[in-house]
Amino acid sequence: PKDWSEQRNSGLEAFDQALKTIELEKRYHSAMNKDVSTDVMSRAQLLVRLEEEVSRSRRLNLPTSLLVIRVDAYQKVMNQLGLMDSEIVMRAVAKILTKHIRVNDLLGRLGPDEFGLILAHTPLSGAMIKADRLRRTLESGDFSRVIKD
Repeated sequence: PKDWSEQRNSGLEAFDQALKTIELEKRYHSAMNKDVSTDVMSRAQLLVRLEEEVSRSRRLNLPTSLLVIRVDAYQKVMNQLGLMDSEIVMRAVAKILTKHIRVNDLLGRLGPDEFGLILAHTPLSGAMIKADRLRRTLESGDFSRVIKD
């Protein structure tokens, strides 16, 4: 019985350690694929998905578009309010973009002040319409609710 108890405890410890390792691997994988601040795809993941989408569009002879969305006053916001508040603004922008894109569109953060939006099966004319709609939506947003100043 004593031997069995020691083996059981040892097995439970090994199982607990394996669970911790799995959790750490999941966190690492998530961090590699998502931008921590905005919860959209990371730059690396977005570029991988862009390559896949371009390959698919060539194979199927269907258009694919990429929108690069830059927040104009990001540097000014960062200088005036600091990194924390500027990241809150970017998180709000990401939420607005996520809310106004199609299910099969792919959104990711390209840089500190940029997002990329992959529009599968969308020609240039459709991408221009989408870009204009998103611009108007973002311009009409009230970001005073997100940050104090």
